[in-house]
Amino acid sequence: MNDREKINRIRQLLDEANTVGAEPAEFLFEHGLEERANAKWLRDKTYQGKDKDVFICNACLHWQSVKKLKPDQVLYMKYCPFCGARMEV
Repeated sequence: MNDREKINRIRQLLDEANTVGAEPAEFLFEHGLEERANAKWLRDKTYQGKDKDVFICNACLHWQSVKKLKPDQVLYMKYCPFCGARMEV
Protein backbone atom coordinates (compact mmCIF):
# COMPACT_ATOMS: atom_id res chain seq x y z
CA MET A 1 0.00 0.00 0.00
CA ASN A 2 1.50 3.34 -1.01
CA ASP A 3 1.23 6.59 0.95
CA ARG A 4 -1.73 7.89 -1.07
CA GLU A 5 -3.68 4.67 -0.39
CA LYS A 6 -2.86 4.91 3.32
CA ILE A 7 -4.12 8.50 3.44
CA ASN A 8 -7.34 7.51 1.70
CA ARG A 9 -7.82 4.63 4.16
CA ILE A 10 -7.38 6.99 7.12
CA ARG A 11 -9.95 9.34 5.60
CA GLN A 12 -12.39 6.42 5.22
CA LEU A 13 -11.88 5.46 8.86
CA LEU A 14 -12.46 9.05 9.97
CA ASP A 15 -15.67 9.16 7.93
CA GLU A 16 -16.78 5.90 9.59
CA ALA A 17 -15.98 7.32 13.02
CA ASN A 18 -18.05 10.39 12.22
CA THR A 19 -20.94 8.25 10.94
CA VAL A 20 -21.13 6.11 14.07
CA GLY A 21 -20.45 9.06 16.40
CA ALA A 22 -17.20 7.66 17.75
CA GLU A 23 -14.28 9.73 19.01
CA PRO A 24 -11.90 9.83 15.99
CA ALA A 25 -8.61 9.09 17.77
CA GLU A 26 -10.05 6.14 19.68
CA PHE A 27 -11.72 4.82 16.53
CA LEU A 28 -8.43 4.98 14.58
CA PHE A 29 -6.56 3.23 17.39
CA GLU A 30 -9.22 0.50 17.64
CA HIS A 31 -8.83 -0.11 13.90
CA GLY A 32 -5.07 -0.64 14.02
CA LEU A 33 -3.55 2.80 13.52
CA GLU A 34 -0.50 3.18 15.74
CA GLU A 35 2.29 5.68 16.02
CA ARG A 36 5.50 4.44 14.45
CA ALA A 37 8.74 4.85 16.35
CA ASN A 38 11.63 6.79 14.84
CA ALA A 39 15.15 5.42 15.02
CA LYS A 40 18.58 5.68 13.39
CA TRP A 41 20.97 3.22 11.80
CA LEU A 42 24.19 3.17 13.79
CA ARG A 43 27.31 1.80 12.11
CA ASP A 44 28.88 -1.00 14.14
CA LYS A 45 32.53 0.07 14.18
CA THR A 46 33.58 -3.12 15.95
CA TYR A 47 32.58 -5.33 12.99
CA GLN A 48 35.68 -6.30 10.99
CA GLY A 49 34.16 -7.74 7.81
CA LYS A 50 36.12 -7.61 4.55
CA ASP A 51 33.31 -6.72 2.17
CA LYS A 52 30.42 -5.64 4.42
CA ASP A 53 29.52 -3.05 7.04
CA VAL A 54 26.94 -3.67 9.74
CA PHE A 55 24.34 -1.12 10.83
CA ILE A 56 22.25 -1.50 13.99
CA CYS A 57 18.76 -0.10 14.64
CA ASN A 58 19.01 1.96 17.82
CA ALA A 59 15.37 1.16 18.70
CA CYS A 60 15.48 -2.66 18.73
CA LEU A 61 19.20 -3.44 18.14
CA HIS A 62 18.41 -5.48 15.01
CA TRP A 63 21.33 -5.40 12.57
CA GLN A 64 21.57 -5.20 8.80
CA SER A 65 24.65 -5.79 6.69
CA VAL A 66 25.52 -3.59 3.73
CA LYS A 67 28.09 -4.29 1.04
CA LYS A 68 31.03 -1.90 1.27
CA LEU A 69 30.74 -1.37 -2.48
CA LYS A 70 27.31 0.25 -1.83
CA PRO A 71 27.91 2.58 1.14
CA ASP A 72 24.89 4.74 0.30
CA GLN A 73 22.55 1.71 0.52
CA VAL A 74 21.81 2.58 4.14
CA LEU A 75 20.06 5.73 2.87
CA TYR A 76 17.48 3.48 1.18
CA MET A 77 16.83 1.43 4.32
CA LYS A 78 13.98 3.67 5.47
CA TYR A 79 12.43 1.22 7.95
CA CYS A 80 13.80 -1.40 10.29
CA PRO A 81 12.56 -4.77 9.00
CA PHE A 82 12.35 -6.12 12.56
CA CYS A 83 10.57 -3.41 14.63
CA GLY A 84 9.18 -1.23 11.84
CA ALA A 85 10.73 2.00 13.11
CA ARG A 86 11.05 4.76 10.52
CA MET A 87 14.71 5.61 10.12
CA GLU A 88 15.85 9.20 10.36
CA VAL A 89 18.53 10.35 7.95
